[in-house]
Amino acid sequence: MNRRQAISERSCVMADPFLDSVFRFIKQHDLIPEHAAVIAAFSGGADSLAMLLALAAYRDHHSFTLTAAHLNHGLRGSEADEDEVFVRQWCDKLNISCHFEKADIKQLAAEQRKGLEETGRTARYQLFDEIAQKYKRKNKQVSVRIALAHHQQDQAETLLMHLGRGSGLDGLAGMKPVNGHLIRPLLERSRGEIETFLRRQGITWREDKTNQQLIPLRNNIRHRLLPLWQDILGYDPSPRLARTAQLAADDQKLINELLHPVYQDIHTGGRLHAGKLIACSASAASHLLRRFWRERTLCEQDLSWVHVRQILDWLPGAVQGQQICLPHQWRRIFDKPYLLLEKSHSLSDAGLKALNRRTITGCDPVINCLNQGVGLTVPGITRIPDLNLKIEAVLIENEREIVYNNAMECFRLENIQHAVLRGRRSGDRIYPVSRTGGKSLKKFFNERKIKPYDRDRMPLLATGSDVMWIPGLASDQRYTVRQGCTDKGPFVCLRVHQPDSGNK
Repeated sequence: MNRRQAISERSCVMADPFLDSVFRFIKQHDLIPEHAAVIAAFSGGADSLAMLLALAAYRDHHSFTLTAAHLNHGLRGSEADEDEVFVRQWCDKLNISCHFEKADIKQLAAEQRKGLEETGRTARYQLFDEIAQKYKRKNKQVSVRIALAHHQQDQAETLLMHLGRGSGLDGLAGMKPVNGHLIRPLLERSRGEIETFLRRQGITWREDKTNQQLIPLRNNIRHRLLPLWQDILGYDPSPRLARTAQLAADDQKLINELLHPVYQDIHTGGRLHAGKLIACSASAASHLLRRFWRERTLCEQDLSWVHVRQILDWLPGAVQGQQICLPHQWRRIFDKPYLLLEKSHSLSDAGLKALNRRTITGCDPVINCLNQGVGLTVPGITRIPDLNLKIEAVLIENEREIVYNNAMECFRLENIQHAVLRGRRSGDRIYPVSRTGGKSLKKFFNERKIKPYDRDRMPLLATGSDVMWIPGLASDQRYTVRQGCTDKGPFVCLRVHQPDSGNK
Protein backbone atom coordinates (compact mmCIF):
# COMPACT_ATOMS: atom_id res chain seq x y z
CA MET A 1 0.00 0.00 0.00
CA ASN A 2 1.50 3.35 -1.01
CA ARG A 3 1.32 6.53 1.11
CA ARG A 4 -1.55 8.05 -0.90
CA GLN A 5 -3.69 4.95 -0.44
CA ALA A 6 -2.94 4.87 3.29
CA ILE A 7 -3.96 8.50 3.65
CA SER A 8 -7.16 7.85 1.71
CA GLU A 9 -8.12 5.00 4.03
CA ARG A 10 -7.51 7.10 7.15
CA SER A 11 -9.65 9.84 5.66
CA CYS A 12 -12.42 7.39 4.68
CA VAL A 13 -12.41 8.73 1.10
CA MET A 14 -10.48 7.81 -2.03
CA ALA A 15 -8.62 10.31 -4.18
CA ASP A 16 -11.13 12.37 -6.15
CA PRO A 17 -11.09 15.42 -8.49
CA PHE A 18 -13.54 17.10 -6.16
CA LEU A 19 -11.04 16.93 -3.30
CA ASP A 20 -8.27 18.28 -5.53
CA SER A 21 -10.41 21.29 -6.47
CA VAL A 22 -11.21 22.01 -2.79
CA PHE A 23 -7.51 21.69 -1.87
CA ARG A 24 -6.56 24.20 -4.58
CA PHE A 25 -9.23 26.62 -3.35
CA ILE A 26 -7.95 26.37 0.24
CA LYS A 27 -4.39 27.08 -0.88
CA GLN A 28 -5.40 29.86 -3.30
CA HIS A 29 -7.16 31.82 -0.58
CA ASP A 30 -4.91 30.74 2.30
CA LEU A 31 -7.94 29.53 4.26
CA ILE A 32 -6.02 27.38 6.76
CA PRO A 33 -2.72 28.65 8.19
CA GLU A 34 -0.19 26.15 9.47
CA HIS A 35 -0.93 24.88 12.99
CA ALA A 36 -4.38 26.50 12.96
CA ALA A 37 -7.41 25.17 14.83
CA VAL A 38 -10.28 24.54 12.41
CA ILE A 39 -13.85 24.13 13.71
CA ALA A 40 -16.11 22.58 11.07
CA ALA A 41 -19.84 23.26 11.25
CA PHE A 42 -21.28 19.76 10.77
CA SER A 43 -25.04 19.23 10.49
CA GLY A 44 -24.87 15.85 8.76
CA GLY A 45 -26.23 17.18 5.47
CA ALA A 46 -24.49 16.64 2.14
CA ASP A 47 -22.69 20.00 2.13
CA SER A 48 -21.24 19.83 5.65
CA LEU A 49 -20.36 16.13 5.30
CA ALA A 50 -18.48 16.74 2.04
CA MET A 51 -16.64 19.66 3.65
CA LEU A 52 -15.67 17.60 6.69
CA LEU A 53 -14.39 14.77 4.49
CA ALA A 54 -12.37 17.25 2.42
CA LEU A 55 -10.89 18.89 5.52
CA ALA A 56 -10.05 15.50 7.02
CA ALA A 57 -8.26 14.52 3.82
CA TYR A 58 -6.47 17.89 3.69
CA ARG A 59 -5.38 17.44 7.30
CA ASP A 60 -3.42 14.32 6.31
CA HIS A 61 -1.12 16.52 4.23
CA HIS A 62 -0.99 19.63 6.44
CA SER A 63 -0.46 20.53 10.07
CA PHE A 64 -3.64 21.81 11.71
CA THR A 65 -6.18 20.71 14.32
CA LEU A 66 -9.64 19.71 13.09
CA THR A 67 -12.74 19.49 15.25
CA ALA A 68 -16.47 19.60 14.50
CA ALA A 69 -19.46 21.38 16.03
CA HIS A 70 -23.11 20.29 15.89
CA LEU A 71 -26.18 22.10 17.19
CA ASN A 72 -29.49 20.31 17.73
CA HIS A 73 -32.13 23.01 17.18
CA GLY A 74 -34.89 21.07 18.91
CA LEU A 75 -37.23 21.60 15.94
CA ARG A 76 -37.43 18.16 14.32
CA GLY A 77 -37.83 15.77 17.26
CA SER A 78 -36.49 12.26 16.65
CA GLU A 79 -35.08 13.22 13.23
CA ALA A 80 -32.77 15.74 14.91
CA ASP A 81 -31.65 13.07 17.38
CA GLU A 82 -30.89 10.77 14.46
CA ASP A 83 -28.85 13.57 12.87
CA GLU A 84 -26.78 13.76 16.05
CA VAL A 85 -26.15 10.00 16.01
CA PHE A 86 -25.09 10.24 12.36
CA VAL A 87 -22.70 13.09 13.17
CA ARG A 88 -21.16 11.16 16.08
CA GLN A 89 -20.59 8.10 13.91
CA TRP A 90 -18.80 10.08 11.21
CA CYS A 91 -16.65 11.98 13.69
CA ASP A 92 -15.62 8.68 15.31
CA LYS A 93 -14.81 7.23 11.88
CA LEU A 94 -12.67 10.24 10.99
CA ASN A 95 -11.09 10.46 14.46
CA ILE A 96 -12.41 13.99 14.92
CA SER A 97 -13.66 15.36 18.23
CA CYS A 98 -17.07 17.01 18.08
CA HIS A 99 -18.80 19.57 20.28
CA PHE A 100 -22.54 18.95 20.69
CA GLU A 101 -25.09 21.43 21.92
CA LYS A 102 -28.89 21.53 22.12
CA ALA A 103 -31.06 24.64 21.97
CA ASP A 104 -34.78 25.33 21.99
CA ILE A 105 -34.78 27.58 18.94
CA LYS A 106 -38.56 27.95 18.91
CA GLN A 107 -38.58 29.31 22.45
CA LEU A 108 -35.56 31.53 21.81
CA ALA A 109 -37.20 32.94 18.69
CA ALA A 110 -40.33 33.82 20.67
CA GLU A 111 -38.30 35.45 23.45
CA GLN A 112 -36.14 37.44 21.02
CA ARG A 113 -39.02 38.21 18.64
CA LYS A 114 -37.06 36.88 15.67
CA GLY A 115 -37.66 34.29 12.99
CA LEU A 116 -36.61 30.68 13.43
CA GLU A 117 -34.01 30.91 10.67
CA GLU A 118 -32.29 33.98 12.12
CA THR A 119 -32.45 32.63 15.68
CA GLY A 120 -30.97 29.29 14.63
CA ARG A 121 -28.18 30.97 12.74
CA THR A 122 -27.34 33.15 15.74
CA ALA A 123 -27.32 30.13 18.05
CA ARG A 124 -24.97 28.23 15.73
CA TYR A 125 -22.54 31.10 15.47
CA GLN A 126 -22.57 31.53 19.25
CA LEU A 127 -21.63 27.87 19.62
CA PHE A 128 -18.80 28.24 17.11
CA ASP A 129 -17.51 31.35 18.85
CA GLU A 130 -17.60 29.66 22.27
CA ILE A 131 -15.48 26.79 20.96
CA ALA A 132 -13.11 29.25 19.30
CA GLN A 133 -12.67 31.12 22.57
CA LYS A 134 -11.79 27.86 24.34
CA TYR A 135 -8.95 27.33 21.89
CA LYS A 136 -7.84 30.92 22.35
CA ARG A 137 -7.76 30.56 26.13
CA LYS A 138 -5.57 27.47 25.83
CA ASN A 139 -3.22 29.09 23.35
CA LYS A 140 -3.46 32.80 22.59
CA GLN A 141 -1.14 32.40 19.59
CA VAL A 142 -3.28 29.83 17.74
CA SER A 143 -5.16 30.90 14.60
CA VAL A 144 -8.77 29.71 14.85
CA ARG A 145 -10.90 29.17 11.75
CA ILE A 146 -14.60 28.29 11.61
CA ALA A 147 -15.38 26.34 8.44
CA LEU A 148 -18.84 26.79 6.91
CA ALA A 149 -20.16 24.61 4.08
CA HIS A 150 -21.64 27.35 1.87
CA HIS A 151 -21.43 26.48 -1.83
CA GLN A 152 -22.10 28.05 -5.22
CA GLN A 153 -25.91 27.93 -5.00
CA ASP A 154 -25.77 29.50 -1.53
CA GLN A 155 -23.71 32.33 -3.03
CA ALA A 156 -26.26 32.83 -5.82
CA GLU A 157 -29.13 32.89 -3.31
CA THR A 158 -27.26 35.39 -1.12
CA LEU A 159 -26.64 37.71 -4.07
CA LEU A 160 -30.34 37.64 -5.04
CA MET A 161 -31.43 38.30 -1.47
CA HIS A 162 -29.09 41.29 -1.26
CA LEU A 163 -30.17 42.52 -4.68
CA GLY A 164 -33.81 42.35 -3.60
CA ARG A 165 -32.99 44.54 -0.61
CA GLY A 166 -31.44 47.20 -2.83
CA SER A 167 -27.90 46.41 -1.76
CA GLY A 168 -24.84 48.18 -3.08
CA LEU A 169 -21.49 46.75 -4.08
CA ASP A 170 -20.71 45.36 -0.65
CA GLY A 171 -23.87 43.25 -0.64
CA LEU A 172 -23.48 42.15 -4.26
CA ALA A 173 -20.02 40.82 -3.40
CA GLY A 174 -21.84 38.13 -1.44
CA MET A 175 -20.03 35.75 0.86
CA LYS A 176 -16.25 35.68 0.87
CA PRO A 177 -13.95 32.64 0.96
CA VAL A 178 -12.42 34.03 4.13
CA ASN A 179 -14.05 36.66 6.31
CA GLY A 180 -12.18 37.19 9.55
CA HIS A 181 -12.09 33.79 11.22
CA LEU A 182 -14.84 32.35 8.96
CA ILE A 183 -13.78 30.23 5.98
CA ARG A 184 -15.83 28.63 3.20
CA PRO A 185 -13.84 25.86 1.48
CA LEU A 186 -16.73 24.83 -0.84
CA LEU A 187 -17.75 28.28 -2.05
CA GLU A 188 -16.80 27.59 -5.69
CA ARG A 189 -18.29 24.10 -5.78
CA SER A 190 -21.90 23.47 -6.85
CA ARG A 191 -24.48 21.42 -5.00
CA GLY A 192 -24.45 18.96 -7.88
CA GLU A 193 -20.67 18.48 -7.61
CA ILE A 194 -20.97 17.90 -3.87
CA GLU A 195 -23.63 15.21 -4.18
CA THR A 196 -21.86 13.55 -7.12
CA PHE A 197 -18.65 13.34 -5.07
CA LEU A 198 -20.47 11.67 -2.17
CA ARG A 199 -22.20 9.18 -4.48
CA ARG A 200 -18.89 8.28 -6.11
CA GLN A 201 -17.60 7.50 -2.64
CA GLY A 202 -20.70 5.45 -1.84
CA ILE A 203 -21.62 7.83 1.01
CA THR A 204 -25.13 8.82 2.08
CA TRP A 205 -26.11 11.88 4.08
CA ARG A 206 -28.94 13.26 6.18
CA GLU A 207 -31.76 15.27 4.63
CA ASP A 208 -33.38 18.12 6.57
CA LYS A 209 -37.00 18.22 5.40
CA THR A 210 -37.39 21.82 6.59
CA ASN A 211 -35.10 22.85 3.71
CA GLN A 212 -37.97 21.96 1.37
CA GLN A 213 -40.37 24.34 3.06
CA LEU A 214 -41.11 27.58 1.23
CA ILE A 215 -41.51 29.77 4.31
CA PRO A 216 -37.92 31.13 4.65
CA LEU A 217 -36.97 33.54 1.88
CA ARG A 218 -33.82 31.60 1.01
CA ASN A 219 -35.83 28.40 0.46
CA ASN A 220 -38.22 30.27 -1.82
CA ILE A 221 -35.32 31.50 -3.92
CA ARG A 222 -33.79 28.00 -3.99
CA HIS A 223 -36.90 26.05 -4.94
CA ARG A 224 -38.92 28.55 -6.97
CA LEU A 225 -36.94 31.53 -8.28
CA LEU A 226 -33.74 29.83 -9.45
CA PRO A 227 -35.56 26.91 -11.16
CA LEU A 228 -37.93 29.37 -12.89
CA TRP A 229 -34.94 31.42 -14.04
CA GLN A 230 -33.33 28.27 -15.40
CA ASP A 231 -36.51 27.34 -17.28
CA ILE A 232 -36.72 30.79 -18.85
CA LEU A 233 -33.04 31.20 -19.74
CA GLY A 234 -32.27 27.57 -20.54
CA TYR A 235 -29.25 27.35 -18.22
CA ASP A 236 -28.45 27.24 -14.51
CA PRO A 237 -27.90 30.87 -13.43
CA SER A 238 -26.08 29.98 -10.18
CA PRO A 239 -22.53 29.82 -11.64
CA ARG A 240 -23.01 33.16 -13.40
CA LEU A 241 -24.50 34.80 -10.31
CA ALA A 242 -21.58 33.49 -8.28
CA ARG A 243 -19.21 34.94 -10.90
CA THR A 244 -21.02 38.28 -10.59
CA ALA A 245 -20.42 38.16 -6.84
CA GLN A 246 -16.74 37.48 -7.46
CA LEU A 247 -16.47 40.43 -9.88
CA ALA A 248 -18.19 42.67 -7.35
CA ALA A 249 -15.79 41.44 -4.66
CA ASP A 250 -12.82 42.29 -6.93
CA ASP A 251 -14.19 45.80 -7.47
CA GLN A 252 -14.85 46.14 -3.76
CA LYS A 253 -11.25 45.17 -3.03
CA LEU A 254 -9.97 47.78 -5.51
CA ILE A 255 -12.12 50.53 -3.98
CA ASN A 256 -10.92 49.60 -0.50
CA GLU A 257 -7.31 49.79 -1.67
CA LEU A 258 -7.87 53.21 -3.24
CA LEU A 259 -9.62 54.51 -0.11
CA HIS A 260 -7.13 52.98 2.31
CA PRO A 261 -5.00 56.17 2.63
CA VAL A 262 -8.17 58.18 3.32
CA TYR A 263 -9.29 55.66 5.93
CA GLN A 264 -5.90 55.82 7.62
CA ASP A 265 -6.19 59.61 7.75
CA ILE A 266 -9.66 59.78 9.31
CA HIS A 267 -9.41 56.67 11.53
CA THR A 268 -7.55 56.98 14.81
CA GLY A 269 -7.82 55.12 18.09
CA GLY A 270 -10.96 53.23 17.06
CA ARG A 271 -12.73 56.47 16.04
CA LEU A 272 -13.52 58.33 12.83
CA HIS A 273 -12.89 62.05 12.46
CA ALA A 274 -16.39 63.37 11.72
CA GLY A 275 -15.30 66.53 9.92
CA LYS A 276 -12.99 64.67 7.54
CA LEU A 277 -15.66 62.03 6.89
CA ILE A 278 -18.23 64.71 5.98
CA ALA A 279 -15.72 66.27 3.57
CA CYS A 280 -15.59 63.03 1.53
CA SER A 281 -17.96 62.31 -1.31
CA ALA A 282 -21.14 60.45 -0.37
CA SER A 283 -19.89 57.28 -2.08
CA ALA A 284 -16.50 57.39 -0.35
CA ALA A 285 -18.06 58.19 3.03
CA SER A 286 -20.43 55.24 2.63
CA HIS A 287 -17.53 52.84 1.98
CA LEU A 288 -15.54 54.27 4.88
CA LEU A 289 -18.47 53.91 7.28
CA ARG A 290 -19.06 50.32 6.24
CA ARG A 291 -15.39 49.44 6.66
CA PHE A 292 -15.40 51.00 10.12
CA TRP A 293 -18.54 49.00 10.96
CA ARG A 294 -17.02 45.68 9.82
CA GLU A 295 -13.73 46.19 11.66
CA ARG A 296 -15.31 47.41 14.87
CA THR A 297 -18.25 45.00 15.18
CA LEU A 298 -16.85 41.95 13.35
CA CYS A 299 -20.41 41.49 12.04
CA GLU A 300 -20.67 39.56 8.79
CA GLN A 301 -23.94 41.33 8.03
CA ASP A 302 -23.15 44.68 6.44
CA LEU A 303 -24.52 48.03 7.54
CA SER A 304 -27.67 48.79 5.53
CA TRP A 305 -28.09 51.69 3.13
CA VAL A 306 -30.80 53.12 5.40
CA HIS A 307 -28.43 53.31 8.37
CA VAL A 308 -25.60 54.75 6.27
CA ARG A 309 -27.84 57.50 4.90
CA GLN A 310 -29.21 58.21 8.39
CA ILE A 311 -25.69 58.68 9.75
CA LEU A 312 -24.52 60.88 6.88
CA ASP A 313 -27.66 63.05 7.03
CA TRP A 314 -27.45 63.40 10.81
CA LEU A 315 -23.73 63.97 11.26
CA PRO A 316 -23.37 67.57 9.93
CA GLY A 317 -25.80 68.87 12.57
CA ALA A 318 -24.91 66.46 15.39
CA VAL A 319 -24.20 67.87 18.85
CA GLN A 320 -22.02 66.48 21.61
CA GLY A 321 -23.19 63.11 22.94
CA GLN A 322 -25.94 62.45 20.41
CA GLN A 323 -26.41 58.83 19.35
CA ILE A 324 -28.03 56.68 16.67
CA CYS A 325 -29.02 53.07 17.37
CA LEU A 326 -27.73 50.49 14.87
CA PRO A 327 -28.27 46.73 14.37
CA HIS A 328 -27.12 44.18 16.97
CA GLN A 329 -27.34 46.76 19.81
CA TRP A 330 -24.51 48.90 18.43
CA ARG A 331 -24.75 52.67 18.35
CA ARG A 332 -23.01 55.62 16.73
CA ILE A 333 -22.03 58.37 19.16
CA PHE A 334 -20.85 61.87 18.29
CA ASP A 335 -18.03 62.75 20.66
CA LYS A 336 -16.73 65.95 19.08
CA PRO A 337 -14.83 65.87 16.79
CA TYR A 338 -15.05 62.08 16.48
CA LEU A 339 -17.64 59.47 15.58
CA LEU A 340 -17.59 56.45 17.89
CA LEU A 341 -19.13 53.01 17.55
CA GLU A 342 -19.96 51.25 20.80
CA LYS A 343 -22.09 48.42 22.13
CA SER A 344 -25.17 49.55 24.04
CA HIS A 345 -25.29 48.95 27.79
CA SER A 346 -27.94 46.30 28.44
CA LEU A 347 -30.12 46.96 31.46
CA SER A 348 -31.60 43.48 31.57
CA ASP A 349 -31.49 40.09 30.02
CA ALA A 350 -34.65 40.99 28.12
CA GLY A 351 -32.79 43.91 26.60
CA LEU A 352 -33.74 47.54 27.12
CA LYS A 353 -32.13 49.12 24.11
CA ALA A 354 -34.46 52.08 24.27
CA LEU A 355 -32.79 53.41 27.41
CA ASN A 356 -29.59 53.92 25.46
CA ARG A 357 -31.29 55.62 22.52
CA ARG A 358 -30.60 59.32 22.29
CA THR A 359 -32.83 61.43 20.09
CA ILE A 360 -31.20 63.17 17.15
CA THR A 361 -32.75 66.54 17.86
CA GLY A 362 -31.26 69.39 19.83
CA CYS A 363 -33.35 68.49 22.92
CA ASP A 364 -33.23 65.15 24.72
CA PRO A 365 -36.54 64.29 26.44
CA VAL A 366 -34.86 61.37 28.24
CA ILE A 367 -32.57 63.70 30.18
CA ASN A 368 -35.41 66.13 30.80
CA CYS A 369 -37.53 63.31 32.19
CA LEU A 370 -34.77 62.06 34.48
CA ASN A 371 -34.06 65.57 35.75
CA GLN A 372 -37.68 65.93 36.86
CA GLY A 373 -37.91 62.53 38.55
CA VAL A 374 -40.83 60.11 38.61
CA GLY A 375 -42.50 58.57 41.65
CA LEU A 376 -43.17 54.83 41.73
CA THR A 377 -46.62 53.29 41.88
CA VAL A 378 -46.49 50.62 44.62
CA PRO A 379 -48.01 48.18 43.95
CA GLY A 380 -48.66 48.69 40.27
CA ILE A 381 -46.95 49.72 37.06
CA THR A 382 -45.00 52.91 36.50
CA ARG A 383 -44.72 53.89 32.84
CA ILE A 384 -42.19 56.41 31.58
CA PRO A 385 -42.89 57.01 27.87
CA ASP A 386 -39.84 59.19 27.21
CA LEU A 387 -37.60 56.34 28.37
CA ASN A 388 -39.83 53.70 26.77
CA LEU A 389 -39.67 52.06 30.18
CA LYS A 390 -42.09 50.17 32.40
CA ILE A 391 -41.42 49.17 36.03
CA GLU A 392 -43.74 46.74 37.76
CA ALA A 393 -43.94 46.74 41.57
CA VAL A 394 -45.32 43.61 43.24
CA LEU A 395 -45.85 43.11 46.98
CA ILE A 396 -44.58 39.83 48.44
CA GLU A 397 -44.93 38.60 52.02
CA ASN A 398 -42.56 35.62 52.16
CA GLU A 399 -38.79 36.06 51.91
CA ARG A 400 -38.68 32.78 49.93
CA GLU A 401 -40.39 34.61 47.05
CA ILE A 402 -37.47 37.04 46.73
CA VAL A 403 -35.89 36.95 43.26
CA TYR A 404 -33.21 39.23 41.89
CA ASN A 405 -31.28 39.53 38.62
CA ASN A 406 -30.33 42.20 36.10
CA ALA A 407 -33.98 43.06 35.50
CA MET A 408 -35.36 42.53 39.00
CA GLU A 409 -34.58 43.66 42.56
CA CYS A 410 -36.34 43.42 45.94
CA PHE A 411 -36.62 46.05 48.70
CA ARG A 412 -38.26 46.56 52.07
CA LEU A 413 -41.58 48.34 51.59
CA GLU A 414 -40.87 51.13 54.08
CA ASN A 415 -37.60 51.97 52.30
CA ILE A 416 -39.15 52.38 48.89
CA GLN A 417 -42.31 54.36 49.61
CA HIS A 418 -40.63 57.73 49.07
CA ALA A 419 -38.16 56.65 46.36
CA VAL A 420 -38.15 58.27 42.92
CA LEU A 421 -36.81 57.27 39.55
CA ARG A 422 -34.46 60.04 38.42
CA GLY A 423 -31.11 60.86 36.88
CA ARG A 424 -27.81 61.30 38.72
CA ARG A 425 -27.19 64.33 40.95
CA SER A 426 -24.23 65.84 42.69
CA GLY A 427 -23.52 64.10 46.01
CA ASP A 428 -25.13 60.77 45.08
CA ARG A 429 -23.67 57.72 46.83
CA ILE A 430 -24.18 53.98 46.66
CA TYR A 431 -23.23 51.01 48.85
CA PRO A 432 -23.07 48.20 46.25
CA VAL A 433 -24.11 44.70 47.28
CA SER A 434 -21.14 42.41 48.02
CA ARG A 435 -18.84 45.41 48.43
CA THR A 436 -17.39 46.89 51.60
CA GLY A 437 -18.34 50.49 52.30
CA GLY A 438 -19.94 53.12 50.15
CA LYS A 439 -18.63 55.33 47.37
CA SER A 440 -19.69 58.27 45.32
CA LEU A 441 -21.75 57.51 42.26
CA LYS A 442 -19.09 59.25 40.17
CA LYS A 443 -16.42 56.87 41.45
CA PHE A 444 -18.70 53.88 40.85
CA PHE A 445 -19.31 54.97 37.23
CA ASN A 446 -15.57 55.48 36.74
CA GLU A 447 -14.87 51.97 38.00
CA ARG A 448 -17.50 50.51 35.68
CA LYS A 449 -16.15 52.62 32.79
CA ILE A 450 -19.53 54.20 32.05
CA LYS A 451 -19.10 56.98 29.49
CA PRO A 452 -19.96 60.54 30.61
CA TYR A 453 -22.68 60.92 27.98
CA ASP A 454 -24.35 57.73 29.26
CA ARG A 455 -24.35 58.73 32.92
CA ASP A 456 -26.90 61.49 32.44
CA ARG A 457 -29.26 59.06 30.76
CA MET A 458 -29.21 56.20 33.24
CA PRO A 459 -32.34 55.88 35.40
CA LEU A 460 -31.62 55.57 39.12
CA LEU A 461 -33.98 54.62 41.91
CA ALA A 462 -33.04 56.94 44.75
CA THR A 463 -34.15 58.36 48.06
CA GLY A 464 -32.44 61.61 48.89
CA SER A 465 -28.79 61.24 47.84
CA ASP A 466 -28.83 57.45 48.35
CA VAL A 467 -28.90 55.52 45.10
CA MET A 468 -30.92 52.39 45.83
CA TRP A 469 -30.82 50.72 42.41
CA ILE A 470 -29.28 51.19 38.97
CA PRO A 471 -31.14 48.61 36.84
CA GLY A 472 -28.71 46.24 35.22
CA LEU A 473 -25.68 47.57 37.11
CA ALA A 474 -25.96 47.61 40.91
CA SER A 475 -28.16 47.93 43.97
CA ASP A 476 -27.53 49.33 47.46
CA GLN A 477 -27.07 46.70 50.16
CA ARG A 478 -28.73 48.93 52.77
CA TYR A 479 -32.06 48.80 50.98
CA THR A 480 -32.21 45.48 49.15
CA VAL A 481 -33.35 42.20 50.70
CA ARG A 482 -32.28 38.64 49.99
CA GLN A 483 -33.59 35.18 50.77
CA GLY A 484 -32.80 34.20 54.35
CA CYS A 485 -33.15 37.73 55.73
CA THR A 486 -34.65 38.08 59.21
CA ASP A 487 -36.84 41.05 58.29
CA LYS A 488 -40.57 40.56 58.10
CA GLY A 489 -42.52 41.54 55.01
CA PRO A 490 -44.09 42.95 53.13
CA PHE A 491 -41.36 43.39 50.54
CA VAL A 492 -41.54 44.99 47.12
CA CYS A 493 -40.20 43.30 44.01
CA LEU A 494 -39.39 45.75 41.20
CA ARG A 495 -39.07 44.45 37.69
CA VAL A 496 -37.95 46.35 34.60
CA HIS A 497 -39.95 45.20 31.60
CA GLN A 498 -38.95 45.05 27.97
CA PRO A 499 -40.35 48.05 26.10
CA ASP A 500 -43.83 47.60 24.70
CA SER A 501 -43.82 46.77 21.01
CA GLY A 502 -46.01 49.74 20.29
CA ASN A 503 -43.38 52.09 21.66
CA LYS A 504 -40.49 50.78 19.65
